[in-house]
Amino acid sequence: EGKQFSKSRNWAVWVPDFLNNYSADSLRYYLTSNGPETMDADFVWDNYRSRNNSELVGNYGNFLHRVLDFVYKKFEGKIPKRGPLDKSDNDFLKSCENVFKRAGNDIEQGKFRSALKEIFGLAEQGNRYLQDKAPWQAIKSNREKAETSLNVCLQVILNLRILTSPFLPFSSAKLKAFFNLKNSSDSWEFQEITKDLTFSEAPVPLYEQIEKEKIAQEIEKLYHKNNSNSQ
Repeated sequence: EGKQFSKSRNWAVWVPDFLNNYSADSLRYYLTSNGPETMDADFVWDNYRSRNNSELVGNYGNFLHRVLDFVYKKFEGKIPKRGPLDKSDNDFLKSCENVFKRAGNDIEQGKFRSALKEIFGLAEQGNRYLQDKAPWQAIKSNREKAETSLNVCLQVILNLRILTSPFLPFSSAKLKAFFNLKNSSDSWEFQEITKDLTFSEAPVPLYEQIEKEKIAQEIEKLYHKNNSNSQ
């Protein structure tokens, strides 16, 4: 909150308390995307909430859940067939392959924030692709086209599970279980989707929105502890 962390003054965010109320991956995401690499960084509760809601939930989580929920409802959790690919299909898949190299190079150089940005850029592209293909409309008039675009999305999601694993290991593990991938490889490389892939259960959102009121309570609690300790 714009001040220096101080254990003696109780001006801190205590991890055990944090994990009782928020997900570990949301903290990992915020600390990586906002964390210090070449200079100091600041933990701001409102900023944490904003980035969780807009980036983790609104971007990455939104892309995953829209695809998984639609496939579960319309295809009973089975992988739709892939037909002929058009330019946008190929471009999306090529982008996914390229992220392994770019993000991998960033990780090797300790540029974790840049790597995470590359990966979440792929999720942004996924939301644009999904909006453009609109399989919920295409399925009414051209089922093959809808199936192909959903297959492409699932292919990318399968690889996003691997790409996000260094940063969001808990949700990555949930995706692995969701796709019944117990014995699959987790090596850092593009993986092809298989037709026998199935969902283990109904999909649920991986991340939750954080309300303003909850963050206001955290800030109030922080100041209360600080003032009590000063007295």
